[in-house]
Amino acid sequence: MDSQQADPAPSATPATPAGEWAVQVGSFGEPGNAERLHAQLEEQGFSVYSRRRDNNMTTVYVGPYDSSESGERAMAELKEQANLQGLLVRVRE
Repeated sequence: MDSQQADPAPSATPATPAGEWAVQVGSFGEPGNAERLHAQLEEQGFSVYSRRRDNNMTTVYVGPYDSSESGERAMAELKEQANLQGLLVRVRE
């Protein structure tokens, strides 16, 4: 692993596996684009997951979080660190 730069602490807002809130950062018709964004955000320390949708789209999320406040903090971190405008969504299995 190549660690030439000292990373600041990963995302200050910890994800909660059972949380109901997540930040949707993109939906892609081309799975490779979703995979690239997923990998980029993971490298930046975000907790990332993707879901395949019924419409052949792959949606990339950061989270999940246990509260909308945590999700809002994560959205601000995404904007600041990755220059991505996210959308706070409620997710359920």
